[in-house]
Order: sequence, then structure tokens, then C-alpha cells
Amino acid sequence: MEVSMLKLRKKEMNSQIKALDESYELYNDVILEYGTQNNVSNVEIDNLLKALKDAYREKKASYYFEHKLSAFDSFIEIATDFALDAKSEKNTFSNYNILYIKELKELTSNG
Repeated sequence: MEVSMLKLRKKEMNSQIKALDESYELYNDVILEYGTQNNVSNVEIDNLLKALKDAYREKKASYYFEHKLSAFDSFIEIATDFALDAKSEKNTFSNYNILYIKELKELTSNG
């Protein structure tokens, strides 16, 4: 169940980043078009584009770290449940061991 939750979170993050990318491109085009049509100076256009890019990068980083921290939170929850479970059997341990490796991979991966 935890693995499917991680996949769902990753899909959610990917859709958030895709929407963010599309919004960034749209606003970038709008700023350029507005600046051209209304004789806005290049300095003002550059300032607006820089502010847009800064906001975009900050939000994208926020989505990325939120995803990574949720994976870490899931790992801590699983590890705590396993440590406190007095009835753990060898088979259960191997299942948790596989999940631990998947969580660790998700936590340390770049994507």
C-alpha cells in the first residue's frame, strides 16, 4: 500500500510540475507580447521576466522538496512501525526490507 502511495505522490508531483511549466511558458509569452504592444522598456520587461523566473524556480523547488520529504516521512513511518511491531516474522522482515530499499531509492534519487 505504501508503494502505491509513493507512485501516486510521484504522479501528483509530475502533474504539478507540468502545470507549473505550462503556466511559466504562458506568462512568459504574455509578458513579452504585452511589452511589445505597449512600448514597455526592455529593462522593465527583463525585470518582470526575472521575477517570473524566480517565482517559477522557487515553486518548482518547493514541489520537489515536498515530494522528497513525503517519501522520507513514509520511510520513517514504516521503520517506526516495524521497530515497534513485536510480532514481526522473518517473512514480514523481508517485505519491509524490500520496501526500505524502494523508499531509500526514492529518497536519494534525483527525479
